[in-house]
Amino acid sequence: MVSCNNNSNSDTSQSHVDSPSSIQDSLSHFSEVLRLKTDWDSIEHHKIAKESDTIILNSADYTKLEAVIISKKAGNIRINQILLPENQSDGPFGKDIAYPLEKNKEYKLIIGESLMQGDAFEGDYTLRFRGQN
Repeated sequence: MVSCNNNSNSDTSQSHVDSPSSIQDSLSHFSEVLRLKTDWDSIEHHKIAKESDTIILNSADYTKLEAVIISKKAGNIRINQILLPENQSDGPFGKDIAYPLEKNKEYKLIIGESLMQGDAFEGDYTLRFRGQN
């Protein structure tokens, strides 16, 4: 499992997530990557309010990613962005995503809050994910 809490002291009043290049730079110490499978897989994590989590997924031979955030606690948590291999990004999304992939590439899901909606989320959540052809 690879995930992290971004502990940077950035201004949390901004209405966007860090640029792909700044997030890419801060992730250089990761060595393990989750590999997509046909069957649903999941990781559990504790989210700290006003901080983003980054989940790194390898697309393997799949051409589509499906992912969903599940939490027992109602709240303001979503997939803020997907960082693409070409140093581009897409988003924001909601609690689920169905996204086209290129084979054998790494994608990064940024999990956080919508700063335009409700209170910051803190608590446990599960990210379920799988690949499809």
